[in-house]
Amino acid sequence: MITEVTYFPMDVATLAKGQVLSIPELEQYLGKFVDQTQWQLRLMCFVNKIRQQRERRELPVLTMRTRKGSLVICDDSDASWYNRHMGKRGIKRFSRACIRNVFVDVTKLTPEEAETHHRTIMRQAMMQVAIRSSQHRALIGPSDKPVERVTPKMVRGPIVK
Repeated sequence: MITEVTYFPMDVATLAKGQVLSIPELEQYLGKFVDQTQWQLRLMCFVNKIRQQRERRELPVLTMRTRKGSLVICDDSDASWYNRHMGKRGIKRFSRACIRNVFVDVTKLTPEEAETHHRTIMRQAMMQVAIRSSQHRALIGPSDKPVERVTPKMVRGPIVK
C-alpha cells in the first residue's frame, strides 16, 4: 500500500514567492549544466511542468522567470513589473501574463506600485475582452464585385475666378 505521493520532478507546493533556484539546485532535477541553449530549453520545460502540477493541485499561480540560468519565483513587486512588460510581447504571452497578474498580492506592494498594478490590470482586462470578442467575429472576405468608390472624384472643368 502506498502511503505517500511523490511528485516529479519536485514538490511544487514548497515553492515560495521570492525564492531563487540556482544552477546547482536545478542540476538535481535537470541534469548537468553543459550548454546555455540546452539549459534554457530544459529550464523552460521544467517551468511548464511546475505550472501544470500547481494547476492540478489547485495551488496559487506563481510568476516564474529565468535569470542567468537560475529560476526565479517572482515576489509580488517583481511579478507586477514582469507581467506588465510581458504583456507587450504577444497575445499568448499577454493572456498568461494577465492571469498571473491577478494572483499578485497587492497588499505587499508600495502605494505607487499598487496604483500602477491596478491600472495595469484594468487595461489588460479591456484588451483581453477586445481580443476574445475579435476571435469570434466573422472576417469580411473579398467579394466578387469590384468595390464601389464612395469618396468624390477630382472634377476637372473651367476655373472660376
